[in-house]
Amino acid sequence: MLINPARLLAVVLTLSVTHELIHILVALILGVRIEELIVTWFGVALYLRDEDVAYSVKRLTAISLSPLTLVILGLSIWIYTGQELWLAVWLSLLGGSLGDLYLTTIYLKTNPLERIKISQKWKNKLKNKALYTRKLS
Repeated sequence: MLINPARLLAVVLTLSVTHELIHILVALILGVRIEELIVTWFGVALYLRDEDVAYSVKRLTAISLSPLTLVILGLSIWIYTGQELWLAVWLSLLGGSLGDLYLTTIYLKTNPLERIKISQKWKNKLKNKALYTRKLS
């Protein structure tokens, strides 16, 4: 069965937004403030207040890795249904979650002050290439 490109794009965009919403939901539940919204050609980045997460490994890990639940869900649906659309969905979700996992691994290897420096460096680099930025708090 061929995958309908429009349907695939709609599903991937919806899940990309859902991926970010899961980060936001977990951050809000944990009392972390969202500092800035940055939109680039590659997606949306939400920056949390560094001081709210840099000193808590549990908060950092919970917020960063929470969208992995979508990867597990997408993989489960693909295995259950065997439809190629769900394989494509799973692969797109895996990409974003691998990025989250990579950044979390880097952060966990450093001390809180170094985490803040790394975060500021990446934030500034991303802001220079942004299509849109907005301070949220």
